[in-house]
Amino acid sequence: MTASLYVHIPFCKQKCNYCDFVSYAGKENFIDEYVETMIREFESRCSVLYVPCSTVFFGGGTPTLLEPKHFDKILSTFISHSSLVISHSEISIEANPGTAGKAKLKALRQLGINRLSIGVQSFNDRQLKTLGRIHDSATAKRFYQDARDAGFDNINLDLIFALPGQTLAEWKRDLATAIALKPEHLSTYNLQIEEGTPFWERFKEPSPAAANRRTLSQRERVMSQADLQNTFSPPHPLTQSVPPLPEGEGTSPLIPVCATPSPFGRRCASLAHWMRGEKVHSSGRADEGLSLPSEDEELAMYEYAIEELAAHGYKHYEISNFAKPGYECQHNLVYWRNENYLGIGAGAHSHVNGQRWSNPNCIEKYLETATFSRRFPGSTADQRETIFLGLRLLDGLSIKKFKGFEAQVAELIKDGLLTEEKGNYKLTRQGLYLGNLVFEKFV
Repeated sequence: MTASLYVHIPFCKQKCNYCDFVSYAGKENFIDEYVETMIREFESRCSVLYVPCSTVFFGGGTPTLLEPKHFDKILSTFISHSSLVISHSEISIEANPGTAGKAKLKALRQLGINRLSIGVQSFNDRQLKTLGRIHDSATAKRFYQDARDAGFDNINLDLIFALPGQTLAEWKRDLATAIALKPEHLSTYNLQIEEGTPFWERFKEPSPAAANRRTLSQRERVMSQADLQNTFSPPHPLTQSVPPLPEGEGTSPLIPVCATPSPFGRRCASLAHWMRGEKVHSSGRADEGLSLPSEDEELAMYEYAIEELAAHGYKHYEISNFAKPGYECQHNLVYWRNENYLGIGAGAHSHVNGQRWSNPNCIEKYLETATFSRRFPGSTADQRETIFLGLRLLDGLSIKKFKGFEAQVAELIKDGLLTEEKGNYKLTRQGLYLGNLVFEKFV
């Protein structure tokens, strides 16, 4: 048995219009003190793992705003206080184009960081501007090439679809550009409109029915990163329906996460109507000449990604993630299998032997922590979480994990959302599209 480490770096150059992660712009003056505090936290808590660490994930925020000297110090501490072996571990870092040159990337690679997750999001300059990204398409392509030149041979690209004003043709061009670069891994997420972001004010749904759809989506969001990597984790899938579980962006384990519940979290209810042949409407409000794609358009984008990536040799192994054989993100698999991980840093969440706890989101409050206790009063993980997270994997999970939920399983199989294969229960293709309706049965 092994465990994983998640390290949250909450600094960024500019907050994007869709981002509700634990990240802050303009606080880089805290970086040195923050690194020292994380080291102190790890030294106090590393003994809770008891087993070797097989993966490390630096998520954010924008981890590449730190200098190589900071990562050298952090990794040296991990090595000296745990059984982490750099040469035998997957060590990932999230990076945004324009935040590191070739020299920094090479230095990071030489330190043993061997997996890079690049937040490209789109290769369309208009859409990048709408999202509030600091880079353009040319910068993203150059950054990717710099990473290759620096020695990275395991690279993920994050892409977002169903963007304001985006057409299927534009999404096809984004995918074609990404595929042509030949990354080992691709994460594709549909845009989530989160409360408290600029996009919420522009595209929020005013109707009561829309509000109900959003409540369902929020209750069921799962950690995906970051590459549940993206990096840092969204609210725990069960936080809204059971006593608070520690987690992500706001209150739970920082699970990198790339992370939506099903590809159509915010529109699951509408899609349910669509599957029954009922009329549905676009959930986006026109604003500044842009509106969100309709449910039909969003579904077409997701279907196209599944088929096109498969045609180019990418295995669809998790709802939003695709990899060349042997390049599945090992760190994120720990989250989806509900295994042990220790989260370090502001807003980071941990899950060790069924117990969950989290750190304060506020950088200043985190820095003021005098001592990091080894006793954790957090909530206890249960079977529902294991099912909820495991069903995100295309292979599903063992039938034995569903003991006590036979009635729910029978209903989902009857509805064509779940199927049995090789001793596992897994989502059908229709279940992929309506994942939240499946997950709801286990919340």
